[in-house]
Amino acid sequence: VEARRAADVVRTQLSLLQEATSQLAVAEGLDDLGRTLTDVAGRAVQAAWTLVRVAEADGPTEGETERSWGSRPGNNPHFGTIEYPTAMVVCRTVDEIRLQIPEAADALLAAGVEALIITPILRARDGESVVLGAIHSWFRRSRSLEADVRETLHALAVQAERVIEHLQLQDRVRHRALHDALTGLPNRMLFEERLESMLAGSRRARSTCAVLFIDLDGFK
Repeated sequence: VEARRAADVVRTQLSLLQEATSQLAVAEGLDDLGRTLTDVAGRAVQAAWTLVRVAEADGPTEGETERSWGSRPGNNPHFGTIEYPTAMVVCRTVDEIRLQIPEAADALLAAGVEALIITPILRARDGESVVLGAIHSWFRRSRSLEADVRETLHALAVQAERVIEHLQLQDRVRHRALHDALTGLPNRMLFEERLESMLAGSRRARSTCAVLFIDLDGFK
């Protein structure tokens, strides 16, 4: 019975990882990646809340922005501001939460969280690890969080790292192509793209639209 249960766990893990791999391979942006990770990670560990965070820049530091997908305990935005860890954080009980995350323990317990696991998304660079984001999983009850759960989340984080680097590079290239290098303002190419989209939407909705042209003397 134990052997069959272990085999079922392995099959489930492989199925989820294969599903994540196929969906991440065709991700067209960070939104696709975030939604896929949130869905697969939540099902893999059966968490009450799952949140994926990705830093906008090369690594999360003070003042940088981030993007996030999923849900937080009590929809409290402060739960997503816990500092990015450089190693997996595993809290199986309330006592471990108080010990490892004392600054957020009271808020987490008030929201009904009794166990959690935070999996960093890391990129190796020049012999050091740069944190790109994290996968947060919160549970309403104490959990054993065995090796198979931790391994699945780690495997998802490894896949996410490869995709994030590719997507961020695409975003930077697209931004440079559509914005002025000096001012950062949208250029003519982006204007034409937005205009075509607006005209197409106007035709579909049979509505009117307008373009306002403003000439600024001496702007250059």
